[in-house]
This record gives sequence, structure tokens and C-alpha cells, in this order.
Amino acid sequence: MTHFIVNPASGGGLRAVPLINAFMERTGAPYLLKYTEGPSDAKRLARESALSGAALIVAVGGDGTVQEVLSGFMEYRERNPECAAALGILPAGSGNDAYCSIKGGKKLNSRFEERVNDCLKSVFSGDNRVIDVIKAGGEYMLNIGSAGIDAEIVKTAVRLKKVFGRFSYIAATVIKSITYKAGVMKILADGADLNAGGGKTLLAAACNGKYYGGGFVISPAARPDDGLITLCHIDGMPNIKVLALFPRVLRAVHVKMKEVHFINCRTVEIELPENGLLNLDGNLFERSSVVKFEIMPGALKVAV
Repeated sequence: MTHFIVNPASGGGLRAVPLINAFMERTGAPYLLKYTEGPSDAKRLARESALSGAALIVAVGGDGTVQEVLSGFMEYRERNPECAAALGILPAGSGNDAYCSIKGGKKLNSRFEERVNDCLKSVFSGDNRVIDVIKAGGEYMLNIGSAGIDAEIVKTAVRLKKVFGRFSYIAATVIKSITYKAGVMKILADGADLNAGGGKTLLAAACNGKYYGGGFVISPAARPDDGLITLCHIDGMPNIKVLALFPRVLRAVHVKMKEVHFINCRTVEIELPENGLLNLDGNLFERSSVVKFEIMPGALKVAV
């Protein structure tokens, strides 16, 4: 049976439900709709779905919903490795970057109804893909986990979403580019200290995919099935230069800047300051400790 975990608070979660019903009724396949009621609820529902023997668990929402569903599912899988269920993604959020990273940058149909139907056909085509997962501080993610200015951008974007909608990330990026101050951050890549000289870090992103923030190409060479984390480490720079950085990230030409570095590794450790922010696929976590990112090669069968 297929279980759909729907986030009603996402941009199109509830809008997708009638389309899901119509599609599934046409197929005649058994399915169950589950609705989240608050933060972390998708994790619980995903664990319950895996425990009940669901063959396919589909996250219906944005990147944050996918991250929660993945974490609940992987928590169950690590205790029950015989579980053969697959994870599906029905992109119904404002960014949908994890989906785009897995699909290799395929653009989503701008017409919502057509997008949902296209994605449902793809999810049930049987053409599943095996990809890597990153484990991070007790959570799991498919796409990108980061600390520094972009975690602050996500926090600001959440506050601005009611005003700016899908442009909230861009508005938050402008605000934080002007106000954010880079600090010293201890970062280890496979045990090597990247800031041994005491340099400041603007951003550190452990990447399994390319895209975040609604289409920013933070790590153009990252692949979700290469068994590696691609660490994007950006040195501190003057705010006027930060303002020029993010337009370059949109076009993936920031890779030419001398402050931008990429390292392929299997583990990344980031020492967060007191009450530090961690961004995992669009979900924010407050941590005051070292967070370790570990690649789990080929850990997930995904239907997209």
C-alpha cells in the first residue's frame, strides 16, 4: 500500500489532495492519506507508515516536509534494515530543491495541476533510483545541510513568507547580506581542519545535491549518488561583496571566487556556537555542539 504524508501548511499540500485521489482511483491501487498537524509530525507519521508495512511512503509538501518524512523513515530503517519500502516525493512547496537535485535540475511545470499529475505518473512508473543520504546530528537529509549566513537567511525567510511568498528567500538574502557578520567556525572535512589558521567562515554547506533556497546552485558538481559529501566552504568577506555573491550562486558562477572552496569528503564536522543554527533541507535546528555529517552511500530507494 502507498501512504501519502501531506503537509497542509505547505504551499500546495491540500491543493494536491483531490488530484491524488483522482489519480489513485484511476489506478485502483490501495492508498492512505495522512495529514501533519505540526512540526515533527511528519517524522512520526513516516515511522508509523514504515512500521505498518507501507511499500511506498510519499511526502507531499516542500523540502522541510521531505526532510521530516525521510528522518522518520530512516530512523525506522536503521533499526529494521529488512524494510524495503521506497520514499516518494510529490513537490508541493515553495522551493522543492531536494526534488530538483534528485531529478538533475529538471524544471517543474508552472501549472500546479499538471505538475502534480506529471509527478504522480513518475512516482508510480516503477523507475526507482538508489541515492545517498546524509546523517546529521540525529537527523537525516537528502539535499543540503549548512551553517552560517544561509541558516540565518532561512530563519529570516520564514518570518517574511506571508509577505513575500516564494520570494521570501530572496528578500531574506538581501537583508542578511547587508547585516550578517562572519565568525570563526571550526570545520573538519574527513578530519582535516579547514580553519586551522583562525579564518572566518561565511557559509559551510554539506551537499548531497546542487540546489537550495529556491534554485540557488550552491554546489554545481554535487551528485546524490556518488557516495560523497561535497562541502562548499565560503570564507568571510565584506558585506558589499556578500551582496554580489548570491546573484552569482543563482548562475553557479560563484565557483570562480577565491573565497569559495569545494572539498569532496565522507564526513564533515561543524562546531556551532552557543544557540547556533543548523539548516537541514530548509528545516532549522538550534544546536550548541559539534554536528557531524556522515554520508550513507546508496541508503535510499527513491521514487520521483
